[in-house]
Amino acid sequence: MHLIDTKPSRIEALGATFNQLQQGLTTIKWLCQLTQLLQHHRGATMAYLSGSQDFLLQIEQLQLSIESARYLITELNNNNYPCIPQDQLNNINNNWKTIAIGWQQDQVMHNFEFHSHLIDSCNKLLRLCMMEQLKPILLHSNSSHQALLEEVFVALPNSIENLAMLRGLSTNVAVIKACGKDSHAKISFLIKETEQQNKNLVQAVNTLSPDSYLVKTYQKPLHKFLLTVKMSILESPEVTADSSLLFTMSTDIIDTQWLAVSQGIQRIEDSAYRALIKA
Repeated sequence: MHLIDTKPSRIEALGATFNQLQQGLTTIKWLCQLTQLLQHHRGATMAYLSGSQDFLLQIEQLQLSIESARYLITELNNNNYPCIPQDQLNNINNNWKTIAIGWQQDQVMHNFEFHSHLIDSCNKLLRLCMMEQLKPILLHSNSSHQALLEEVFVALPNSIENLAMLRGLSTNVAVIKACGKDSHAKISFLIKETEQQNKNLVQAVNTLSPDSYLVKTYQKPLHKFLLTVKMSILESPEVTADSSLLFTMSTDIIDTQWLAVSQGIQRIEDSAYRALIKA
């Protein structure tokens, strides 16, 4: 009878890898939460600065949630296995504090740019954590996981961010009932990007995750939202779009897209733990 190898060195290494993986996955999930909240805050503050007072309660609630997410990410990063470089985490915290203190005095497009820069930093950290915490374990066991990692941590977040930017810009235009040349160009570009990215995502999902229903569930609402923006903003002599309707339509889609990211992370988490046991 052969005894199982239970050498302390192997068990200790396995335990350390497990703890690092667990902390990395938790950090990734909270980074997704933070990014989603920041995107929502950008859209709501743009609408408020454009003159819609209805968004103020949302903004106050979002700021409390953002503070909680930031705190939890910082606490996680202070543990034994930090996966975010401290200088980058400090930059995110400082940039958020600047936005939180001064957004009510900002011009709408300055507010848009400040938020977008911060969200871009969060998405870069998400990819960094994926590269350092997940990729080595998954690709060591199965190189086919590369496509899934790219879909969940690159393609989906990029698509969500384009739609989230479109939410902010289209809602702003709907509130003020005017669409300037720059806004018209940005909205047109984001619609084209969103359509192409969505087409690529659907093809990827059909190949990688045929059982993934979430990406498929928002196809009709997405097409309806994009068509509404085209018809009531880009192609109408007067802006006829309802700001609350546009914000609600796009937010429902974005929330579902982030659920699809969570679904993908769960698949990756399951695969990572299986790979860890086989290591």
